[in-house]
Amino acid sequence: MEQNNETNLQTQDNMVETAEIKKKISFFQEVIQNLQLIWRLIKDPNVPIALKLIPAGTLVYLIMPIDVLPDAFLGLGQLDDLGVLLVGLKAFVEMAPKDIVAQHRKELRGELLESDKELSHSIIIDQK
Repeated sequence: MEQNNETNLQTQDNMVETAEIKKKISFFQEVIQNLQLIWRLIKDPNVPIALKLIPAGTLVYLIMPIDVLPDAFLGLGQLDDLGVLLVGLKAFVEMAPKDIVAQHRKELRGELLESDKELSHSIIIDQK
């Protein structure tokens, strides 16, 4: 009886670990997918050139020595850089033509589904 309870606890622990792993994988897949979307939009000739200046301007801000919050303020200086990066990239995607964004998202989801199939075959979970 005691061994049965121990086995059930181990199974529950494995299920929790598996769920945590899936959440982490899902988060990183979403980040990668958004970066791929931005890259595709930058390369797409149907996206106006003026809009493509937003990511470029964001990158220029990051490498400029002048910041809203100087990097000397450890932590805060890097936060403003991160904030500008996130807002700039989000604005670029939001301002891009909706139909083009939707098409690229659809294509990326199709590619993601294929990679999920490959990934699901390669994950091995150790159940002791």
